[in-house]
Amino acid sequence: MTDKTDTEKMYEAQHEWFNKSFRRGMGPAQIEVKPECKWTYDESTDAYESDCGELWRFDNLGNVADNRVRFCHGCGRSVVAVYPRPEDA
Repeated sequence: MTDKTDTEKMYEAQHEWFNKSFRRGMGPAQIEVKPECKWTYDESTDAYESDCGELWRFDNLGNVADNRVRFCHGCGRSVVAVYPRPEDA
């Protein structure tokens, strides 16, 4: 018998968690699934902090749009860039 790949192991773990959740009475309406991951830009660090807890910085000094980032590398959800508002003068 061959060893399972990492993808197969991950799928089985997710499947097991999903089944346990339903046995505890946690239905689909109670499982929060966010459709997007907000990347909030921090000028002081020139980096983005994501909703899923990752910190991202681009070496080419571009932004999310310049680098054509559409999906979060941490959680796989769609990325929405959030930039601070300029201070009122």
